[in-house]
Parts: sequence; structure tokens; C-alpha cells
Amino acid sequence: MLLPCEGATVGRHAALRNTLGAAFLLPAQTMLQQLRLTCAAAAAFLLTACSTYDFAAARAADGSYDVAKLIADLAPARAAGEPERLAQGTWIPLLWFDFTSFRRSEAPDPAGYTLEHLAAAGPVFCIGGGQKTLYDQDGKVIEKDRDGWLLWGCLWRDQDSSVATVAGPRFARSYRILLLGGDDSVVYRDEAAN
Repeated sequence: MLLPCEGATVGRHAALRNTLGAAFLLPAQTMLQQLRLTCAAAAAFLLTACSTYDFAAARAADGSYDVAKLIADLAPARAAGEPERLAQGTWIPLLWFDFTSFRRSEAPDPAGYTLEHLAAAGPVFCIGGGQKTLYDQDGKVIEKDRDGWLLWGCLWRDQDSSVATVAGPRFARSYRILLLGGDDSVVYRDEAAN
């Protein structure tokens, strides 16, 4: 970096020094500008790299997902021989992750479809939550799992599960505070009681 001179530079090397200083200063500014452009391009790529589908278009009037539309939107991928997955996400390394996907279920899950959403924020994703819903071939809910955490689950963790059984839906909840305190519960309810 060149420092401003007090007064005129005197001597036979003054012109050479000024020329070399300008020669080194310009490439440094150009490199810094190139680095900024590269970082901006990488950020724009990362923000959209995970997106292949707009899940907002698959929302029903009540805010839930239109599973029949999601299943229908998977058909073109199957016909083209591509992986059967719809995905939308935003990723800012170590700061923000928001990802939603809908795909055919894989073993050990029962045949049908899986809708997953994961969101995490903060330094190294210390705060976050996710939800996984399993649907049968007709789009009926088989199981829902929800998970939330604070400070990677060390400060607080909350997990809920809802599973369709022959005795009616089974609801399970587990939460922990400071890894020590918490509670676990399992309840069966009739469909009419919901």
C-alpha cells in the first residue's frame, strides 16, 4: 500500500517508485473487485442451487400441502427417468439452511411418499427444527415426526410423533431441557376425538 508523501519526492528513483507503486496498487484493487464478484456469484448460486420446485404452488387454501398435486408433479420426473424428487432450499454456509423435499419413500419406510422440511439458523445451525411426513400411495398421512432444538439440543429439544395405527392415531412427545429435565408421553386417541 502506498502512503501519501509530504511534499515532492526528490531523487532519481522517484519516478520508478511511483510507477511500481501504481503497478502493484491497481492489480490489488482489481483482485479485490474480482473476489467480491466471485463471492457474490457463489452466494447467488448457493441460494438457488437446491431449488428444483416451488412448494408455495402446492399449498392448499388452508395452508397444508396438496399431496395429490405433489404426487402428480413427480410423474414427469419418473417418465424422464430422473430421480423422483421435488426440492426447494436455501443454504448460506454455517448460517442458514431451509430445505423442503418430496419424494418416493425408500426402505425402511413403507411404500408411498415422504415430505421433509428442515430449517436451521445461527452459528453452525445451533437453532433449528424439522418435520417429516410419510404418506401412503393414495396420499393419506401414515406418520408425522417433528423435531426442534436450541443449542444443538443441549439447551432444549422437543420431538413430536403422530402415527396412524389400527387402534387410532398414536401421539408421542418427548422434550428435554438442559439434557436432564424433560418428559416423555404416548397417547392413543380416536379419530373423532381430534
